[in-house]
Amino acid sequence: MSNGTIVLHASLRAKASQDVTKGWLIQNSSALKNICEVQCSWSSVDELPKRHYDLISVNVNINVLSTTDFDRNVDEQSIGLTELLTTIQNATPLIPGTSWSGRVLVVVPTHSGYLARTKCFEQRFTACTDLGVLHDRTIVGQRIDPVHTQELQALFDHSVLLLVRSGDDTHLSNDATAIEEVHARINFQWLLDHKPKRKTLALIDAHLNLESYLPLYNAAMALGVDVIVLDRPGHWISDPSMRHLYSDFIPIDMTVDDAFHIRIASAVRAYGNVDGLCAIASACLTPVAKAAQMLGLPAELPEAVACASNKYQARLIAGGAAPTTLAANVSDLQNQMAEERFVPQYPLIVKPYMGAGSVHVRKADNEAELLKGVRLTGEESGKKVLIEAYIEGPELDVNFILLNREIVFFEISDDFPSPGDRGIMDGDFWENTNVLPSKLPADEYAVVRHELHGLLLRIGFKTGVFHLEARVQDSSMAYSEEAGLLDLRPRSNTTRNTTPRCVLIEINPRPPGFNSVSVTACTYGVNMYDLHVLASLGEHGWLRALARPFEPAAAMINHARAWSQLVSLRADKGGICASDDVCAEMLQRLSPDDQRHRDQYLWTNDTNQILLAGSIVKPLMSSSIFSSVGLALRARLEQELYWENETEKDLPEGRLNQAALNLLEGADIQFSREHRLDIALVKNLPIALVFLPAADIPTFVGEGRVDLGITGYDQVQEHQVGVRALFRKRQFADAFISAEEQKKSRGCGIIMDLGFGACKLQVQVPERGPYQSPKDLIGKNIGTSFVHLAERYFRDLELGGVNHVNGADVSPHRKTKTNIVELSGSVEAAYALGVADGIVDLVESGETMKAAGLKPIDTVLESNAILIKSHSPGNPDLVDLIAARIRGAITAQRYVLCQYNIERRSLAAATKIAPGKRAPTVISLDEEGWIAVSVMVEKKEIAPIMDELIVVGATDILVLGITNTHS
Repeated sequence: MSNGTIVLHASLRAKASQDVTKGWLIQNSSALKNICEVQCSWSSVDELPKRHYDLISVNVNINVLSTTDFDRNVDEQSIGLTELLTTIQNATPLIPGTSWSGRVLVVVPTHSGYLARTKCFEQRFTACTDLGVLHDRTIVGQRIDPVHTQELQALFDHSVLLLVRSGDDTHLSNDATAIEEVHARINFQWLLDHKPKRKTLALIDAHLNLESYLPLYNAAMALGVDVIVLDRPGHWISDPSMRHLYSDFIPIDMTVDDAFHIRIASAVRAYGNVDGLCAIASACLTPVAKAAQMLGLPAELPEAVACASNKYQARLIAGGAAPTTLAANVSDLQNQMAEERFVPQYPLIVKPYMGAGSVHVRKADNEAELLKGVRLTGEESGKKVLIEAYIEGPELDVNFILLNREIVFFEISDDFPSPGDRGIMDGDFWENTNVLPSKLPADEYAVVRHELHGLLLRIGFKTGVFHLEARVQDSSMAYSEEAGLLDLRPRSNTTRNTTPRCVLIEINPRPPGFNSVSVTACTYGVNMYDLHVLASLGEHGWLRALARPFEPAAAMINHARAWSQLVSLRADKGGICASDDVCAEMLQRLSPDDQRHRDQYLWTNDTNQILLAGSIVKPLMSSSIFSSVGLALRARLEQELYWENETEKDLPEGRLNQAALNLLEGADIQFSREHRLDIALVKNLPIALVFLPAADIPTFVGEGRVDLGITGYDQVQEHQVGVRALFRKRQFADAFISAEEQKKSRGCGIIMDLGFGACKLQVQVPERGPYQSPKDLIGKNIGTSFVHLAERYFRDLELGGVNHVNGADVSPHRKTKTNIVELSGSVEAAYALGVADGIVDLVESGETMKAAGLKPIDTVLESNAILIKSHSPGNPDLVDLIAARIRGAITAQRYVLCQYNIERRSLAAATKIAPGKRAPTVISLDEEGWIAVSVMVEKKEIAPIMDELIVVGATDILVLGITNTHS
């Protein structure tokens, strides 16, 4: 019936307090077959004079008949009932012989006015499927008058919102909760006193792609605002297929220079009839403010926008992150340090002084990292570099809506730690997870609000949307991991001697990214793009009307109504993605329960983002539980990203990565890795490097796709046991095996142990559980990412002893009683989540396992990082050369050069103490009977050896570091 029209005839007169019943016969005139017999009884939910609407509850019963089953006349048309039946039909097909019953909550205005937005309620019920099916009838600018009748047909026709609640849907919340939610979510001023005028907004910079353009465009359309676009000639949006997405396109030179604002103003003046200028792109904010000022259009002071956009100027006004300086390059910084104009106090943050968001931001823990960070950040961004103190404490994303300096909306989200927080030089500060509302205690929440609001006013801002990032120093909260779950929790030592302080990171005089805008709308009901458009047009009264958030839920913290989480999954590697839509493919595999936690997602060429929104009308989740849902989705999605590349040498991503990079640097393998690319060309050798997960490297090397790889011994064994088991199964089945497959079955060769990344692959069970030995787990569920090694281990256990020769199973076709459950991440959580009775996973310090309540009962194997090679390298000589260099670098890391002077007659005694790798190097001195000795000594033994050398007469002992060696 979604395409049909409905005719009805009848009227129902009753007071709102009465419970009355009326029936209609309604026909689908497009199909001319079905007749719906509709019975309704209704009553007013409540009568509160302060509200400008009535909420009516209507019990509806529908019987679907065939036109051949009766000879009665059908009723005349009702638009409201037509839309009600269409809404029901879209959710539950109405076919002859079926019936539908349920309750409909109907919102009917009791005051006159003009609607403030098209679909103004729909966005305030995001992720509220447990309330029912929503039908929003609002159209911006439409005149609304109260209904002076109690006819149910007239009430449907004049309603602005229908919430349809099927009696058969067991997932729906109860009626009292649904009514409470409706009142709490439509509490804003959705009726304006005056009809809004149709206005035109000029958008400067139409974004990189359609996904990022549409949210702002959709906001403008919902407000009845026409959009003209100013961007470079040939921009993607100027394609004829995109013509429906703007009123006009004006091509201009988008070079951000001193004349950019003049070009904008000239283009707009020539076009005429523009009511406001708008920008989202950071580089355009100051030029747009200047152009708007030239044209006499609404805008914030250009000086304020420029100050906020310049992170160094904003830092000088905000203070709080000393020592701070601005450096043009490494030489400039070194001069400042030499003249003591800048005295570093580590750790420090290095970042571009303008724009770039979280790109090119680095943490430096010493002078070497500082200089390297300044060089890389300057080269990559092409901008001057701001250096400031790294602030310990929870990072926050903070959003303000100001109207004539007054806060009309404010919210904080918790920005979970990024790789850069761990002090990794190449680790960035891109967002991983944001959770709303923030778990900051009320006093710290108030500090952030007060200090950042004051800062915005000091800079000169009055009206608009402002996105800030900050940290709370000396906070009572800190990120910690419990049972494998990272969350913001009270510190174990809650005694504080200092007052919490809010320290600014950056100010953006614009809304946050469109993904964050969606999350805020889920949690608070406020669409920051709506407000940005209205601020750009100078529509202050309209802005205030739409800036009101939901009524806070009593069980929630910090004025929110729902928990929401934004999970960002970045494509950190360059290459060709093997899927057109990773998110869609993964989400299809989720259970219905998981699906209900996911509201929306976005898949673009360079990012994956999932928005999780939990309404308070569901059984209330703690933020910790809700975070676990989001992080579980994150782990699943990361395993769905596959990338195809060709290269010659593999390097691991993850725990082995930094040590592998240090090793290559020691081997003088020179390269520069571009941000977020997984391939790098070596400058001084004819090779390329590719950065991959450690688990993938044995496959690439074993199949001869690359020549060398650095990975863990555990990963090599997992790969080779799997490959050989499959090969032997095919042999057992007498299947044809090609020469290429036989070559692949050989796996890869191990060249050397690299001396780092030590860990153990262990069988772990609950510390207080019933399992005390590995045999207790036979026939149970075992969670692991090492499926092949776990299968071999438990097969051997079930057979009562070792059953493999040279790494290959003798009976690979024999199925184990034990069920191996493959997991790709957070294996330690498998028991707590009921997935497994025990796990097989890597253990380094064991702290994570202890935190998860697990203990080891056996070790499957011990592992280190190793250098592996293909059995068929493309260039054996080059492979040998690189291996020799790496071997020399390892030796250099292990040894130091000890030099000392000694009388020749004491050389034999000294040589017994420090014999060197082969023999000491001896040089005669000018002084008769004295010699100079150089000898390599293991770094860990140098202190006692020096003591013993002194005893036998050595003097002038020097210990020197070794950069590299070559045998």
